[in-house]
Amino acid sequence: MLSFFPTLYEDELLYSWFARYHNRSCNISPKATMRDLFGTPSMLAVPDMPTHLNKVYDRTKHFDMPDVNKWIEKHTFYLYYTTFAKQDVKKKVYDAMRDGKGQGSIHMLTGVMASKITEFHYFRYCPCCVSEDIKRYGETYWHLSHQLPSVFVCPKHERLLLSSYVPFRGTNKHTYTGASTSILLSHKETSEYTHKTMKHLVYLTNESMKMIHNRYRLTWEVIQKAYKYLLQQMGFANVNGKVDQHTLGEQFQHFYGDELLTLLQSPINRDSESCWLKSITRKHRKAFHPIVGLK
Repeated sequence: MLSFFPTLYEDELLYSWFARYHNRSCNISPKATMRDLFGTPSMLAVPDMPTHLNKVYDRTKHFDMPDVNKWIEKHTFYLYYTTFAKQDVKKKVYDAMRDGKGQGSIHMLTGVMASKITEFHYFRYCPCCVSEDIKRYGETYWHLSHQLPSVFVCPKHERLLLSSYVPFRGTNKHTYTGASTSILLSHKETSEYTHKTMKHLVYLTNESMKMIHNRYRLTWEVIQKAYKYLLQQMGFANVNGKVDQHTLGEQFQHFYGDELLTLLQSPINRDSESCWLKSITRKHRKAFHPIVGLK
């Protein structure tokens, strides 16, 4: 039984919470921390969708903390990656995260592995949030909202996020690396974007927050029908549902702009049959990356 465990903060990534425990435990070996948390040194430090969380809960529940359901829904990528997924996929992912059932295919189920969209290579942060965290808690941490693939600006301060030098998936797969102030003193240079792109980025951030706060309550079938209805209402599809892909792609590209689409790794190739926009506006059965569903 563990003798102490830190408090889980608002919007804190579960990975960050475990990293703060590691730092305070004074464990020399990352595997010693894994043994403390999971009962085995072979577990991996997964930043977005960790598995076997019931094992951690069983070792920490005497501290009167939120249950494992709250951990999954409020402190991991679960809701973000499953908002546009089928119900059976949501259950499989949830079961894997809670109990470790079938966890080998968890990223494949959500469409992340099959997507050409890559995750951010480094943990990100907002300097304003860091200052507020230190003032309130005496330390800072990795915010869940700052790590989402579709979030480029802080949802609270609406300023561009900075990239740290801490890899999102480290070379040592058993190590949790926290957001210490010394690490955040140096950061990678950020880019500047047009006013049009910034407006879209703020919008995408707000929509992403709805996802992780479970405000999108749509079934797979409803999403499919919504796509068809909206395309018809806007004149991009006929009464039979056939989509004018050329016009849709042209208008879509004009509305969002190449700068944003490139930033989101979602350029429009109107000549390609495998273009993601064509795929998502046809009758499809495979899962898509959340960035595609948000646009």
